[in-house]
Parts: sequence; structure tokens; C-alpha cells
Amino acid sequence: MKKFCVLMLMLSIIFQVAFAQEKADYLSVSLSPQIGEGPFLMGFSRINPNKKGEHTFQAGYPEPLTYEGEMEGFEEYLLIPNSIQYTYLNFKKGLSDESSWKGLLTMFGEEAAVIKEVTDQEHRFFVRLAVKELGEDAMQIWVDQNADDIWQAGEIYDYKKNPEDNWETGIARFPIIPVQYEDVVNGELEKVELALQLAPFMSPGNILYAYKNYQQGVLDDGLGNQTNLFLSNSFTSGYFDNTNLKAFVASTDEDWQAINAFQREFLEYGDAIQLGDEKYLIHSVDKWGTELVLRRLGEDEAWIGTQKGAQAPAIVSKTLTDEPYTMNNGKVTMLDFWGSWCGPCVAEIPLLKDVVSFFEGDRFELVGMVYDQRSAVEKFIENNGVNWKQVMHSYEGDEMDYAKVYNINAYPTTFLISADGKVLVKNDGLRGFQLYKTLCQQLDIPEESFLKHIASGEATLVFEVSDPKISGIYLTGGKFNKQKYYAYKSGDHFVRGHEWENGTEEVINVVYNLNGKQETKEITLSKEMIQEGKIIIAL
Repeated sequence: MKKFCVLMLMLSIIFQVAFAQEKADYLSVSLSPQIGEGPFLMGFSRINPNKKGEHTFQAGYPEPLTYEGEMEGFEEYLLIPNSIQYTYLNFKKGLSDESSWKGLLTMFGEEAAVIKEVTDQEHRFFVRLAVKELGEDAMQIWVDQNADDIWQAGEIYDYKKNPEDNWETGIARFPIIPVQYEDVVNGELEKVELALQLAPFMSPGNILYAYKNYQQGVLDDGLGNQTNLFLSNSFTSGYFDNTNLKAFVASTDEDWQAINAFQREFLEYGDAIQLGDEKYLIHSVDKWGTELVLRRLGEDEAWIGTQKGAQAPAIVSKTLTDEPYTMNNGKVTMLDFWGSWCGPCVAEIPLLKDVVSFFEGDRFELVGMVYDQRSAVEKFIENNGVNWKQVMHSYEGDEMDYAKVYNINAYPTTFLISADGKVLVKNDGLRGFQLYKTLCQQLDIPEESFLKHIASGEATLVFEVSDPKISGIYLTGGKFNKQKYYAYKSGDHFVRGHEWENGTEEVINVVYNLNGKQETKEITLSKEMIQEGKIIIAL
């Protein structure tokens, strides 16, 4: 009998251990608020003046205060930490049409916490500030920290321009200011506090801001696998949502501090976190970033996503010229999510033209994924000589939206997809002068071959620079008309091939950056200047 009881006890223990170690389909991670930026790259946005009534979006702005006495000369600005709540309030008050709110419902989904947790009650949805410029190099900023519209001496901050500042040193010396506003918390209106950092002088003519708040917790699968998890909302919103969250995992603070900030792998909604021998996908986050839910990838489930190594979501659509398009066609494909309204997207087009002229063929193709009005982008393409495939993110009457499928929340966003459909690169290395180097590496082509192609023509323009800080050299005018044609660094100089459009002489402009300033030099190019196939230009 004793042996039987011992046997049953052992079986019971084995059963309980096996049950306890059963892999969970969902993991919930509790996170607590932190002040600062943690492992993330800071994101900043621009503060808008309180110009009530000048734009439809500003219809719900509060009336500006009167600034007199000691506050004379101050101009009022507003911060709205939760623009979704503000848009809903305007809609309910009849200050905006239904399309604005419906657009947010489409973007976020009706079940998103930030959509469900809104109110039509009047409340203080804003943070009020006022700015007084003291010449070109100094200003005072009043921040209404107590949200009471009452000026207090301790709420005035002095800012002075330092010509030696860069982004790192400039941001580091600006104070972090606690501010309050009202928002819906667990169904009730409550005061919410954020850590505000203002950054004047860092962008000409603008005052930038960020909320220096992030979340931190411990991810534990219950099987002895633990790691630290950090969560950010890109620092420019008061809420968290699947569209703005970024996550980072690291065993210790020392682990992430040892990695260059631009080389850290930041995860987004739908990305996978490896925990032990299992992958867990980022599934959802609550409005305040206090709970992150992960879903375990099933044993027989394909890992489809936009993370490096995942199978990229399939694209079956048509081009702007109504030709059928399927992405997985045996080529390495670069997907460029862009729009003609996006300044950084447009700035890349001259460089994209260069890579298309060299790499496009049997092994590689570039596909623009357009987030824009079709008529606007078609006009832009015609005027700017864009000659690679373009696919709308969504066509009228089509339920498929590839901007959503690829979780695009910033433009431009770029992917390099392998011939068998896996994500090779996302963003990093797919912009600027790094782009051709990344493509050469992935396609196993010597970089010298690309540079030789760029330098080909009736003559090679060789730019010899007197200062190593000279960069971003491009040409306009003459053959180049209004388009930009970049010179590429080759050794200790820059090169670009040139062909004369008409005759033997042309006037071009050479534009370049030096110490943060743009310089222009007008040059007359003559075929008589060619020596051994080159024209030397000193900058």
C-alpha cells in the first residue's frame, strides 16, 4: 500500500510539473513608468501656436489668454497630448465633420483602447505654453505646469542658443518639465502627468517637444526565461497604441548601453520576441503602456511579419499603369512606402534613380508603395521622371491596405525582401548614400562597379574638397535642369558622370553642405576642360 501511495504521489508531482511548464499561448507583461528615454532614440515634433480658428483642426482650441504686464510680448502655443480624444470632442461638438473621426476609426480600429476610451465631456485636453523671443539667440517660455492658467515665476524657463550644440548636447542641457492635462483613465476623467522637454533652436523657426516617458518591465514565460522589456510610444503622444509602440528587449541595462543607439533592434506591433525556444508576437498594448500582451507563435504557424528574418506579407495587386503585380517573383525587391507629400521621401528620389539605373534587372527591382492621392502622385511621377513600378497602398473599392499589412506608421519606410520572400533589411542601410552599399552587399556586387557606373559619361566630374566636412554634393541646372544629381564619394574625392545635352558648354550649379550650411558654386563646363576623361572641380 505504501509503495502504491508513493507511486501515486510521484505521478502527481510529475503531472503538476508538466502542467505548470505548459507553454502559455499568451503572456502579459506589466510595465511601470520611467522618466527619460531609456534605450530608445528620441522623437520630437513641432509645437503649434494657438491660432484658434485659422484651420479646421484648431476649431476646438481654447481662447488664448491675454498676456500683459510681466507677460507682455508672449505668444501662446498649445500641446495636445491625445489628438484622438481632441478629434472626437470636436466631432461631438459639431466643430468638425464626421470624416475626421471616421478616418481615425479606420486607422486604429474600433476596438483599440485609445479609440474606446474617449469622452464627450468638456475637459482640459491641452497644455498651455507661451513664448517670448529675446533676439535671435534667446527666449523665455512659460509652461503652465499646474494647468490653472495662472502665471507663476517658477514656470518661466530661459533658453539660450549655443552654436556648438548638436542634437545630443543640445537636448541634454534642456530641462525636463512636469506638466498636467486631463484624459480618460479607467472610464473616468483624471489628471495625467507627463515629463515635457522643449527643444528650441534645434530646428530653424520651430520649437520642438518630446514627452520623456517610457515603460519598463520583466518578460517571464514561467519556464525560467526572463528578460527586461522596454516600451516607448515615440515620445510625441500621451498614449500608447499598436500604431506608435516600439519595444526593446535586453538582459541588463549594460547590454543595451553597449550597443550603438542606431544599431539597436526596436520592435513594433506584430514583431517577434525570442524567449527560450519560442517566438512571441507583440499582440496588443493598453492605452497607458502598463500592460503588453504577447501571443505565442504556433508550432505549425508561419512567421509572417515585417521583422528581419520573417516571411514578408504577400503583395498581390496592380501598378499605377494597371499591370498586375505580385511581389514574390524571384527577385530581390525593395519596397519603398512613400508619398509625394513627404519631404524626406521626395529627397531620396535622385538616389533611387541612381540605384535603379544600375541594379534594376533580372535580380532586383524597386517598387514604390504609394500612400497618396492617385492623381497627385501620377502628376508627380510624370514631372519628376520616376520610372520604376508604383503600387497604391490601397485602391478604391479594395479592402486590402498594404500600409496596414506592413504596419507603416512613418514615411518613408523601406524594406528589402529576398528572392524567396523573407525580410532582409528594414530601413537601416536603405537610405542616403548607404543604399547602394547595402544593395551591393546583398546582391554580391563590388561597390566599385556601381561607382564606375555613376562616373560614366563623356567626362567624369571629379570634385576635390578642401575641407573633409564637405558633403551632400549635388548638381542642378544645364543638362540636369531642376533635378538633383548626386556626386558619390570615391576615395578622397567625389565623382559624377556628365554628358553634354547640347553643344560643348553648359552652366551648372554645384550645391554642397559645409558645417551645416548649404553652399552653391556656379560652374561653366566645357569639353575643352576634359583631361584624360576627367574634369577636376575644386570645392
